[in-house]
Amino acid sequence: VVQSFATLLSAEKSQALAEKFGISALPQILSETKYEFKDQGKTLTVDLDNGNFSYIKETTISAKETPDDESRLIEGFENVLEKLGALKEDLRTGRTKVTLLKIEGARLIPTELRSEAEAAQISLWPAPIDKKSIFTPDFNKSLVTAIVARRADNIENYLSLDFTYYPVDTTTFATYPIKGAEAAFEDLKSGKGVVVVEPEEPEVSISSVYMGYFLGESYSPYLQPIFVFEGPHFVAYVPAIREEFESQAK
Repeated sequence: VVQSFATLLSAEKSQALAEKFGISALPQILSETKYEFKDQGKTLTVDLDNGNFSYIKETTISAKETPDDESRLIEGFENVLEKLGALKEDLRTGRTKVTLLKIEGARLIPTELRSEAEAAQISLWPAPIDKKSIFTPDFNKSLVTAIVARRADNIENYLSLDFTYYPVDTTTFATYPIKGAEAAFEDLKSGKGVVVVEPEEPEVSISSVYMGYFLGESYSPYLQPIFVFEGPHFVAYVPAIREEFESQAK
């Protein structure tokens, strides 16, 4: 995973990004590499090292209007990222997920009924590597994700937008022995895995097991191979590298 660092133009680029969100205020310098822009209920935090950013808009959804269909939401999100100068080519070909949301009290919660949806969460994952998908700490939410009301092709409709992206250099890699699926399952039963989708009942049924790569929110020099155990209302990750080699791989 490629690590980037701030340049002389990083501060200037962050100001240009803020203006694209409609924020004209000067930044508050949180640290040498982190700027925060605030204006008219909008907050944008930018990491100067890698260009990753987080945006949130303080607003209420007043007029009820059902969001666009899934394909238009994804296309609109990609178009907005492109206008922001943030869209990466492999985000066009990775996994995508749209979760419809409805208002309950002061919160937005998932709903499966389009008729009661008032917003949508859109997630884009990087493209698979060697036919193995990339997974993030939240199985149903990527590191490039947004919550939008109505149409996704208008930046003013965005309630939040989180962009965390680390370029992967597929020409630089290391080879380590991996455990078998049965050994990984034993690790899961003994508590060595991480449950990322909690089951409704204490007993679960695992319907599929496959391999992927784990990409965390914080920078790590390598993608980590994992086994993904999936079933109804249940997902767990288990490291795929054999334990005696894990310390060398980190």
